[in-house]
Parts: sequence; structure tokens; C-alpha cells
Amino acid sequence: NKLEFLMKRRGQMKQVQSGMIAECAKALDELPGGKKQGQREETDNAGDVPSSEARTQILTQLVHVTEGKIHVELEHARFSVELAHIVETQQGSKREAANMLNELQVETI
Repeated sequence: NKLEFLMKRRGQMKQVQSGMIAECAKALDELPGGKKQGQREETDNAGDVPSSEARTQILTQLVHVTEGKIHVELEHARFSVELAHIVETQQGSKREAANMLNELQVETI
């Protein structure tokens, strides 16, 4: 909720918003199952269930916060792809994952 509040502040500079999202990405990578955890896929061990649920919730919020902001669209795409992968592998919903990726748009210059 704090990130959403900070991203919606009227006078917030785009560079500051990009920095906040970059810090969130670093923190997300440090969670179990992230890139800094040995570049491995998450397993469904009993100890990993709370962390994968927390990771999914954080990714969902980051996708929501970065949606429609062109200055963080690369991060939005990364978060969306990662969330779609989690939805497909852990929840088994290929259609929902495909819909997530279908809605993803990235502007190129």
C-alpha cells in the first residue's frame, strides 16, 4: 500500500518512481525463489509455500502499480512475465497466464 501511495503522489518525479521500482525489484530478487537464490526454479516444499505466496502477492501489486506508466514499462513487462510464469506453473492455469501476457504491451522506439 505504501508503494502505491508513493507512486500516485502528484509531485513525484519519474526518476524517483523508477528508483523505487528498481529497489522493489532488488528486494523481490532476494526473496526465496528469486534470481539471487541460485538461479533455480521454485519447488513446492512445505517451507517455500509462504514465500511463494508472498512473492505472488508482491508481483501482483507491482504489476498493478507499474501499469500504464511508460517510464517503468520494462519493469512492468518483467513483473508480468514472472507473474504469468508463476500462475502457469503453480496454479496450473495456462489460460489465465496467456491472458496476462496477451494484455502486455511494450512500446518500442
